[in-house]
Amino acid sequence: RGVTAIKERALEKNEGAIGVYLHENVFETVPAGVFDGLRNPLTIRLDHGALSELPPGLFDEIGPLRFLFMSHNRLEELPSGLFDNLDDLLGVGLHNNRLQNLPSDTFHGLHRVIGIDVAGNNISGTIGAGTFTNPDLAFVSLAHNPVRSAEAGAFSEALEQVWLTGSNLTCARLAGVDGALPSEAGCIEGEVCDAGLGVALFGNDVCNSAWDQRYNTAVCLWDGGDCKY
Repeated sequence: RGVTAIKERALEKNEGAIGVYLHENVFETVPAGVFDGLRNPLTIRLDHGALSELPPGLFDEIGPLRFLFMSHNRLEELPSGLFDNLDDLLGVGLHNNRLQNLPSDTFHGLHRVIGIDVAGNNISGTIGAGTFTNPDLAFVSLAHNPVRSAEAGAFSEALEQVWLTGSNLTCARLAGVDGALPSEAGCIEGEVCDAGLGVALFGNDVCNSAWDQRYNTAVCLWDGGDCKY
């Protein structure tokens, strides 16, 4: 904690690490090659910090990462293609940043992702067709963004739940006028799952209330055991 800068070779000789925990620090960016060579990382945590900029290609030379958490930072935009080489990623947490736009191809490289959390940003306007159409994407939180509408085809047919609480988009509009809500999907607009790592962990039998009681709520889809999967 309290780290102000990350050196480019900071992880050298740790290529076998399965977890990289750099959260709760105050560095504003990371070197482009800092994660190169990690062979089999399970989790990278960069959350609860002061990140304001990410270099292009940050994750291009990394092994099969499963979970990436960058929530509670100061990110206003993401480099194009940031996630293009993360084929094995299952969950990404970007909630509580300052993102203003979400291009429809932002998450296209995530072929196995199940949960994406972009709650608590400044995303406005319309969610374009194809934005959340990853084949296995089941959980998306857009809560507390000034988004107003979504185009038909914005979400995958695999969608199980979307959170719209605190946005300018209602469940009725998403399902009706916009025609963007898949017929089998649920929609929440009265509450928000505010567990520390958000909905990025959903669907993987890894989120539970033993280490975060906020998951033990209906709005976090608590089913009496682990979070819904």
